[in-house]
Amino acid sequence: MRKKQTMTAAELAATRERLGWDTEQMSREIGILPAEMEALEAGSLSVPAETAEIVRMLAALDERQAILRASGLPECARLDELEAGFAAVAAAGGEAREYALQTLVAHEAGCPVCQGRVAYLNEHAPPMPDLHLPLWMRAFGGLARLGDRLPAPLRPPPGPAGEHRRMGVFIGGYLTVFAVLLVAMSVVLELVAGRRGEDSVLEFAPVLPVLTVAYLVGGYVAGAAWDATRRIRHRFIGYVLRGAGTAAALYGAMTMVLPLLKDVDIPVLGYLAGVGILTVFGGLAGAGKWLKDRWMDDLPEPPDGQNPV
Repeated sequence: MRKKQTMTAAELAATRERLGWDTEQMSREIGILPAEMEALEAGSLSVPAETAEIVRMLAALDERQAILRASGLPECARLDELEAGFAAVAAAGGEAREYALQTLVAHEAGCPVCQGRVAYLNEHAPPMPDLHLPLWMRAFGGLARLGDRLPAPLRPPPGPAGEHRRMGVFIGGYLTVFAVLLVAMSVVLELVAGRRGEDSVLEFAPVLPVLTVAYLVGGYVAGAAWDATRRIRHRFIGYVLRGAGTAAALYGAMTMVLPLLKDVDIPVLGYLAGVGILTVFGGLAGAGKWLKDRWMDDLPEPPDGQNPV
């Protein structure tokens, strides 16, 4: 089945000309071959919906830049430096690209000049077109924004300073969704097999809210340990503290809900001793990871003084 055409060949050619690009540059920007771009403009190929969305997004970004240039607002020299730095490492990918992107985002969130330009665009520029992402991508996007929906005192700061707390909350949300789907699938299998009885998996359903809290709290605290040691992430002690903090947070939170999952009674001293032992093993695992990364020359680069704390 052919996809519904959302942009005509004439509209595509007109947008390219308005951007001031030739067919080769346009094809490079939207990720297709020049020959395919020529066929789209000639009308021998219909413009896919995904291509139309990208073209409209590029046109909207160009229009917003023109509005900013005409506004007379001051430009941010630091933003230009960060964008150039990100462009230099974007193709390489990996941790350098991720860190440069997070530094860029953190600067935009805290810079009065950048915020003033954003506020001007929100007031005077047309809204950006929506990208129609698949359902699973929208779901993952919602999980990725969980950290930004926490109460203000718990909300992780933007950029590298809060990246691991956001990731920890994301992982907690992901594990919650996985647990819910697992229970639902198990119930369906029970019904199909006609085996539903007193030991049905539905008995675990009331525990899911408590399990959710454990996942989120454990992930958040583990992420906080990583964020707190960001400046020493390349050092031996940084690895040890991260391993110990992760084990204490994740296993400690899960052990707290264990009595609800099983008919067990864990005394306070036993709980503390168990978490302490797991913390030690986590620290040892971190030490082992540091030795491995050092041997493989894969230790992370120390953050420079210009990156936000």
